[in-house]
Amino acid sequence: MAGLYAFSQDVETHGTEQWGKDGARWLIGANVPSNLIDGYTSNTDVYTSTDSYAAYAQATWRVTDELRITPGVRYTKEEKSGDFTQIASGGLATTEAALITAKRGIARDQKYQADFSDSSPTGQLNIAYDLAEDQLVYLNWARGYKSGGINAAGIPTDAAGNPSLVSATVQPEKSTTIEAGLKTQWLDRRLTANFAIYDTQVTDYQANVVDAGPGALRGYLANIEKVSVRGFEFDSRAQLADNWSIYATYAYTDGEYDSFRNGPPPLEELASGTSAFDLSGRALPGVSKNAGSVGTEYSWGGVVSGVTGEWYSAADLSFRSDWNSDASVSKYLVVEGSTLVNLRLGFRTDNGTDVSLYARNAFDEDHLSFLSIQAGNSGAVYGHVGDPRNIGIRVKAEF
Repeated sequence: MAGLYAFSQDVETHGTEQWGKDGARWLIGANVPSNLIDGYTSNTDVYTSTDSYAAYAQATWRVTDELRITPGVRYTKEEKSGDFTQIASGGLATTEAALITAKRGIARDQKYQADFSDSSPTGQLNIAYDLAEDQLVYLNWARGYKSGGINAAGIPTDAAGNPSLVSATVQPEKSTTIEAGLKTQWLDRRLTANFAIYDTQVTDYQANVVDAGPGALRGYLANIEKVSVRGFEFDSRAQLADNWSIYATYAYTDGEYDSFRNGPPPLEELASGTSAFDLSGRALPGVSKNAGSVGTEYSWGGVVSGVTGEWYSAADLSFRSDWNSDASVSKYLVVEGSTLVNLRLGFRTDNGTDVSLYARNAFDEDHLSFLSIQAGNSGAVYGHVGDPRNIGIRVKAEF
């Protein structure tokens, strides 16, 4: 298999944000006039251009009936450019430096232009061996690439209040992964069990970073020198009867910053006045060490209004352990683990029509989808609430 790829895109975006009479209390704090940003308005114009080209090839060499080797390679070249302009106006008129700084922490005049160009070879090598008819072991090496680009939503400023142009572009993320695994089927393929263990090393890892210090605009994309992720995964499915199946999955993931010497300071460290903090050795945000799911479905034949089909009932449970939702790995931004249950009862016909009653988060567990801090250092922490119990009817039809 071989091919060529080309992509070209031009995007023009215009946006307006305006804050109201209570904005200062929520975003800055009680130590400023309550009407400081009442009517404060930010107008933004963004222009970006992207051109991407790639060539790729992959082939499988069957060394023996049991042994297969599959190499693959890809070469990618990209060019990007961006232009960002933001104009802020309105709010309380003041000449007091501290209040001006507070307003600029919400939005400030800013203009910059940036270009990005890069090319990179990537590829993989997979070795698979059939131990038996339904048992396979494999070893896979892969070199990955995630495109760099332009920060087109505002960037931090330097001591003079000018755009810190070093943050205008983000470098490509490159990863190397080694994975070994086992795929099996048993009992006349009524039982499937798969296992994999892996280690991934990433350089210039891309992460959304919130500059929590004064004068910050908002979150932006930044590179982290090196991170690593390793773990193992297991999944299985069993057909207990012709009309009854169960499944289970589990993943253990251990991710950390191997090197992040100039990271954003966690919220609890801001009082020290530091503008950069060594986060090396800390856990990677967004990663739960333990996650998994179990589920089952049971079906039985039936007829509805003369239409033949089958009734079915299903239940799924998913869980994940605690995880941190911010690049600074602040102790105040740990999202507690959660366990959610989904239920379904439905009828599907032989011609593909499926009508079901569902309950997502059936036990209405309170949970957060993530936590975030307010740029500009007001000390505010925001929680984004996960979906509550949701009951509805789903209709699916095939034509």
